[in-house]
Amino acid sequence: MDADQGVEAIKRVNPQHVIPIHYDDYDVFKQPLDVFQAAVKTAGLEGRVTYLHRGETYHFPLAPTAEPVSAVAHDVPVDQPDVPV
Repeated sequence: MDADQGVEAIKRVNPQHVIPIHYDDYDVFKQPLDVFQAAVKTAGLEGRVTYLHRGETYHFPLAPTAEPVSAVAHDVPVDQPDVPV
């Protein structure tokens, strides 16, 4: 993958936020990270990309929810654990 392909992937997938990883782990990447960074900036996407150094942590902000989180995928509310699914 080269820088232009990486930018195209961001545009197609349209995630809220991107954190490039494994950019120097494999030989399939055709360009170094700094070329990707420049392409991201040229595309006007730099506000959606965070670059981390090895060992750094990023905490994704969680949006508040209006309803309680369900206990299982079938939307059984947490306060009713004995409801058959």
